[in-house]
Amino acid sequence: MAGISSKALNGAAANKAKYNGKEEQREEFDDGSGLEWTDYGARMYDNQIGRWYGVDALSEKHFQLTPFHYTANNPINAYDPDGNDFRLVIDNEKGTITIEAMFYARHEGNSEEMEVINNIIEFWNSQSGKFKWKIGKGDDAIEYTINFNLFVDKDVTYNESGAPTNGNAAPANMVIVQSDKEFNKTREMMNSDDLDAVAYLNHIYVPKSSVKNKKIASREGGHILGMTHFGEDVMSKFTENINTKINKYNILDAFGRAGYGQYSEMQFSKDPYGRNFDNKTYGITPSNFKKGRVVKRKK
Repeated sequence: MAGISSKALNGAAANKAKYNGKEEQREEFDDGSGLEWTDYGARMYDNQIGRWYGVDALSEKHFQLTPFHYTANNPINAYDPDGNDFRLVIDNEKGTITIEAMFYARHEGNSEEMEVINNIIEFWNSQSGKFKWKIGKGDDAIEYTINFNLFVDKDVTYNESGAPTNGNAAPANMVIVQSDKEFNKTREMMNSDDLDAVAYLNHIYVPKSSVKNKKIASREGGHILGMTHFGEDVMSKFTENINTKINKYNILDAFGRAGYGQYSEMQFSKDPYGRNFDNKTYGITPSNFKKGRVVKRKK
């Protein structure tokens, strides 16, 4: 089979782009030996045994699974390109903090998956400017406007089976629409009691019966942004109680998971767990930036 493989080059070049297009670490030692792991950025993956060397950066979200698994042992339906969730973009010059995430559909050209994604984007981006990140008090206080920038990955490519093969280092948040029967099987496998949608391993699984429900899409998008169930706002666990309002605790959840604010010292967002948010900063950040608080902007 040399004619269709890298061996056809007779050693002139090595094909290091392996599973999911990730670089294989081969012959990296002086004696010519190597571990033959693939570099995913957040962790190293061993193709030979289908396991990571390093715990899942999101293991606290999936306590029922071993922290060394790859895509819940389901690489056919799930894809983990780099371990990222979302990120904060802090612009000290403009005085803004943007919660940013990129989404893509599991199946190329799937209108139902795109409908869910568009509903997520429409809701969360409309929340821009409603809250501030306030540092200090009185005349010396510094304020940042909190914005949302959720968008569709326009650069993603799909393989012959219609699955995404994106290798970008941007957040990887995939929407997967299933038949109600398939969704129930997925839900049971994940040991989830959510009946209308499940956000799991950076992916959102939605049954066909929930595709047109904008409130459900908004809540599941919030999960991707690091938000947990809370009261009777957009993140309510119970579908009948979901409304179109967000509160400061939703934003504190997202900030905490990215390492900022009063929730940043909780176990789920500590750096030793290997979280790789790829936050971006422009300009000089105040030394007490992380001690800020979320306040609602007055109309």
